[in-house]
Amino acid sequence: LYINIALFRWINTVIVTDLTTPFLAKLGVETFDMMNSVNALLISEMVYSPILKFLDIGGIIQRHYHAPRAKTQELMHDNFHGGYYSMAERYTDFTKVLLLCIFYSPYYPIIFFFGVGILFVQFWTDKILLMRAWQTN
Repeated sequence: LYINIALFRWINTVIVTDLTTPFLAKLGVETFDMMNSVNALLISEMVYSPILKFLDIGGIIQRHYHAPRAKTQELMHDNFHGGYYSMAERYTDFTKVLLLCIFYSPYYPIIFFFGVGILFVQFWTDKILLMRAWQTN
């Protein structure tokens, strides 16, 4: 499971971004240049990903839409379990950020500081959600 998720995320995050950018557009300031794409990846990993994890939209729909409409008490209680937690997903998030930083560091040397910030935010997001919201297996 880890290998499949990791390869998919690595290819989508790093390799597709590099292959779809023309060679002469690697270090420019235009909107289609690679540095803007890398900045968008960094912002999404640091801001949007933790916010979406905290919001847990599927859990809200389950608790506020499906639970009141359940036919039995047991089915209603099944809608109030915590979210799904997978170590494979957590490790692939970590390795995806690490690969992103290592791969683009020759073009963008300050990316290591952003990478540390992203990993810090991911650590605390995972810690809070593991202690408060996610179910144990």
